[in-house]
Amino acid sequence: MRPEVDLVIRGASVVSPDAIVPASVAIAGEQIVAVGHDDTMPPAREELRADGLFLLPGAIDSHVHFRDPGYPHKETWRTGSAAAALGGVTTVFDMPNTSPATGTVEALRLKQKAAEASYCDFGIHGLLGDDTIERLEELLEAGVTSFKA
Repeated sequence: MRPEVDLVIRGASVVSPDAIVPASVAIAGEQIVAVGHDDTMPPAREELRADGLFLLPGAIDSHVHFRDPGYPHKETWRTGSAAAALGGVTTVFDMPNTSPATGTVEALRLKQKAAEASYCDFGIHGLLGDDTIERLEELLEAGVTSFKA
């Protein structure tokens, strides 16, 4: 008998780059371990019927403005990431235009703390400017994933 997985999604229309096919998907932990016909799926602790629904990879939004810290009246990590997740986005990359802007490790730490409320995986763009150019390496080491001028 095959080992049990955490979840099998059955009866979905699975969207791939080449086609839309009826299939089931088995998931163990956070990893897809099988895609195929229902009768090829391993036993699962939980099953989810997806008849009539499309199953596709999560989207990545590389340009969001959650504005937190500094401008929570505009948007926060919790509200912005919730909206993203409801739209099928699984990963976001937040722009540096918060207060303070993410041009220092201290400012980055504040944003990382705010991002703990995120419903999505995330990356944080660091601020690239004349006054931050000398701090790029330390910002990368502290967790910045990319830079925005």
